[in-house]
Amino acid sequence: MDTKIDNFVMAFSDFSTVERVCDCGKIYIEYEYSHTLSNVERVKINIDHNRIEVDCVRIIGFMGKEYIEECACWKEQAEKIMGFIDSHKYQIASYLNSEKERVIRDANAEPTVSI
Repeated sequence: MDTKIDNFVMAFSDFSTVERVCDCGKIYIEYEYSHTLSNVERVKINIDHNRIEVDCVRIIGFMGKEYIEECACWKEQAEKIMGFIDSHKYQIASYLNSEKERVIRDANAEPTVSI
């Protein structure tokens, strides 16, 4: 069964990569990828306490920032956003429906292009 946070992650996940810096400054690197690096690069990873090895570096983007799913830094903000969405779901649905109608109306007002 999906939790609210699972649904948030599914909605706001952007993509996966092998290495990325989270908005909080921590560097996440894919475990499999890190083992393909040279010994010098591996030593740098082991020395740098901001580097964290994970199975997959999944990006979550919201509020104009990019976070790593495995990082805890984004979860408090996500809880606030989910609370806002939940407490205003009818207003948000009304807004989205109104925007849909506006976009369709604007598109229908554009001239038809023919060849």
